[in-house]
Amino acid sequence: MDKEYRVKWEIDVTAPNAREAAREARAMQLGRTTATVFEVDGEEYDVENDDPMDVSFALFNCHKNNAQERAKESYIAFFGKESFDANVQPYIDNGIMSILKTQPTPTLQFYVYTIWNFVNGF
Repeated sequence: MDKEYRVKWEIDVTAPNAREAAREARAMQLGRTTATVFEVDGEEYDVENDDPMDVSFALFNCHKNNAQERAKESYIAFFGKESFDANVQPYIDNGIMSILKTQPTPTLQFYVYTIWNFVNGF
């Protein structure tokens, strides 16, 4: 049988006034949030690795865990800098999410899934 729990979600918001801070917090709730620590009935739970981000959201959050830079280093170690400059850098220059608008190649898939692994802490 399910039980009712009180879950607290706290964030720090910078805004010109309290109402705008509340609006910003609500917008974060409605959108996808990166919150991973919650207080439930007075006890704290960190659920960061319980539900990994999907690939596109991981790309959007490639700054997390320095994933983009680490993926670049891994890519270069496997395929070389010349390959990175030719096959990946153009997508970074056009915005990392532009990778999702192209037919995947094995080297792009390696790069994207390496980011995914680092973002999710694997």
